[in-house]
Amino acid sequence: DQTPEGRRLPASADLTVTTNVTVAGGATLKGTNINVETDSLLFVTSVSDGGIGGGIAIGAGTTNTTGTHHSKVDIGSNAQFTATNDMLISADAESIVNGRSVMGSGGLGAGADASSNVTVNYDVKTEVNGDLTAGNLLTIESRAFANGDAYSEADAGGLGAGANTVSNVTIGSGGEESAVSRTDIEANADLIGKTVVIGAYVDKVRGNAYAETDVTAVGADCDADANSFITGLNEVRLLDGANVTGNEKVTVEAVYLKTQNYARSDSDLDAAGGDTDSRADVNVNTRAKV
Repeated sequence: DQTPEGRRLPASADLTVTTNVTVAGGATLKGTNINVETDSLLFVTSVSDGGIGGGIAIGAGTTNTTGTHHSKVDIGSNAQFTATNDMLISADAESIVNGRSVMGSGGLGAGADASSNVTVNYDVKTEVNGDLTAGNLLTIESRAFANGDAYSEADAGGLGAGANTVSNVTIGSGGEESAVSRTDIEANADLIGKTVVIGAYVDKVRGNAYAETDVTAVGADCDADANSFITGLNEVRLLDGANVTGNEKVTVEAVYLKTQNYARSDSDLDAAGGDTDSRADVNVNTRAKV
């Protein structure tokens, strides 16, 4: 979409996805192999794209993109699951949030501002409070994948022109409980298998913020600012009273398998006189805990 001179071009998208599987207390399930799973995908994107020109042209494009993802498997008290071979209890959620803002202007006193703000929040939980028996492998897990990508670009040219870009990615905007993968083995749980694996996994968490500003002018201002912040918690909790028996092996683990956090700002000024600033900041604050 193209904005007329002096107009703003905002775009926003906010998506919430909830995927739950609940097995009531006292339920009975028998089979050779038993799988109880969620496999959920959240994908949301917003785009602001404008180019303007003229004698005096001022434009601003902003995208605000938010994804909130809830996924849960809940096995109630005294539920009876028996598998002669393998059993898998798993909550799995993939969250992808993208924002893109591109602006351009040209002319006397032209200005172009572009900003992209991306927020990703998720909670992926597996809660087991029943009696689960597998003849071979018993796996109880929660798995999360989170990606936030913010891109902003502004180009301006002309006498006294200026341009600014800001890209912000926030994963876990409300603290670590707003980006959490958690596996709970509760007080009435009784787990038996040849091999028992209890895990909480973040397969990948990625933040990518990129801001680019290009100005060709006399007496211009040219700024670019990129920030990517990741906060999260990944944990397994064995609550008081839970029983876990692995006839050969028991593994309990909480793992961030891959973490990527990237911010780049690029501010280019081709001018006789002017000011340019370029700032980039990243921060990762995550915990894996048993």
